[in-house]
This record gives sequence, C-alpha cells and structure tokens, in this order.
Amino acid sequence: MTSSAQLHSSLSLCLRRRFSVNACAKNLVNRKSHLTPDTIEDVAYLYSEYKNLSKKLVEAKQRQNWLGNKIMEAI
Repeated sequence: MTSSAQLHSSLSLCLRRRFSVNACAKNLVNRKSHLTPDTIEDVAYLYSEYKNLSKKLVEAKQRQNWLGNKIMEAI
C-alpha cells in the first residue's frame, strides 16, 4: 500500500468516524438523552470499533471454513 493510499484510507476512516459520531450525537439529542457529549462520542466510537472487530471476526471464520473445506477435499 502506498503512502497516498494509506493517507486516503486513514482520511476516509476519519471522515466515516466523524460522520458516525455526528449521526449518533444528533440521534441522542433528538431523543433528549441525558448523556454528555463526551459520552455520546465514546458510544459512537465504541460502536464503530465493534463493527470493525465483528467484520474481522467474520472474515477469520470464513477463512477457517474455507481452509477446512480444502482439507476435507484433499482427504
């Protein structure tokens, strides 16, 4: 990955995270939540981290399943 691709990727992630935080904050304000702005940002950040980790876990399970299928074919 080139440095410009890394920069684009990190910028894209930052913009998505900012959008997610803003959307989460607006949603909680509209619901008249009693959470502080810092807590709202933490919720949005942790949710995005949860989604990223969940995606990685699914990918790992798919690779494991694929490898298991290849082993079964070879036997």
